[in-house]
Amino acid sequence: MKQSEEVETVSASPSEDTVDWGGNLPSIPSTTGVFWPSIAVGILCAVFGIYLILTPVSDPQISARTTSTPQPIASEAPEDPTLTGEEKVLRCGFVDSKDSTFAIGLEEFAREVKRRSNGRLHIELLPGGLVDGKKLAEKELVEAVKAGNLDMALSTTSPLSNFNHVLDIFDLPLLFNDYQHVDAVLDGEVGEQLLDSLRDHNLQGLGYLEVGFRIFSSSIPLPDYESFKGKKLRVMQSVTLSRFVKSIGGDPVPAPVNKIYLMGKEGYIDGAGRTYPTYWDFHLYDVHRFISETRHAYSVKMILIKKSLYDQLAKDGLDEVLRESAQVASTLQRKKQREADQSVKKLAKEEGIKIFELSETDRKKFVAASVELYEEYRKNRSKSILDQVEAAAKVGQP
Repeated sequence: MKQSEEVETVSASPSEDTVDWGGNLPSIPSTTGVFWPSIAVGILCAVFGIYLILTPVSDPQISARTTSTPQPIASEAPEDPTLTGEEKVLRCGFVDSKDSTFAIGLEEFAREVKRRSNGRLHIELLPGGLVDGKKLAEKELVEAVKAGNLDMALSTTSPLSNFNHVLDIFDLPLLFNDYQHVDAVLDGEVGEQLLDSLRDHNLQGLGYLEVGFRIFSSSIPLPDYESFKGKKLRVMQSVTLSRFVKSIGGDPVPAPVNKIYLMGKEGYIDGAGRTYPTYWDFHLYDVHRFISETRHAYSVKMILIKKSLYDQLAKDGLDEVLRESAQVASTLQRKKQREADQSVKKLAKEEGIKIFELSETDRKKFVAASVELYEEYRKNRSKSILDQVEAAAKVGQP
């Protein structure tokens, strides 16, 4: 499904040196014979103007149109007839749309918080990164929480690793085997440790929402390990993933997801790391007709709150309300995201997209290329965390 392009035609016009500007000016009308009628019309206009000023405007639509300063799109808390003024409203910013699975998860979180706190806490959701009339990226949302200008935010862990590199664990390639492995880590002791890893930066993690396993979409076939050599591949803005692409012989191009379509269309990249849902959401089937199901990385987003605020709420026992509500939201959102993952794969096949599944031989080659990244993480980040994540792969296995 190719997007149509409009071609604008610009007609030629004479140069400024050849235009007779004086001949184009209209003549000045004569005022003879219209002086007194003009005064009468002026008086009538003045009287009518005074009438309009003194008459109240009853039409609310007219009142709205005369407002000189538009209100910020997503900065005011929505009206809630149950609020009495004693409840606390927490604003939570996230960059995703109101129709995303992340919005679904956060809406569930807000409902659970209100229910479990008996109405003492209310979560105001700010989708699209819109806060006080400004559109913020994930890192800016996190900085706003740190600074106390926002109560909560949802952010992928890649930008959060700038505050604590232990979170680089989520950028290590081919770390997770499957969803069972993922759930064992996120819902276990390691997941709890990572939620507490940002306390020194006035940030407290509450829970996780799933981005999912990453694949490569491409404009040319990339059926096996060898085919990635020498290819320009978009990755998240992550040092670890950039190094991974270099380790397999590719040329990494760090860029946000919304830049992939244009880069692919202009031939600036050969392929892009992404998830199945974003492949469809950004219409990448127009420019990338091939998918390599490498599942080379698993990504999550973390629900964050300002730690000083969290500690204050803990005095009233509301910290557990936030944690438990985040877990309920996480369970629902992961289910929805995994359904979307399979749904898009099915749609891609129906669209005629060629999908290459990674063979076990090729997977071992990708793992071998990543050994240095694992050794560095174990040496410079956290041996304990990595050991626990790898051990969790055996949970539920005979």
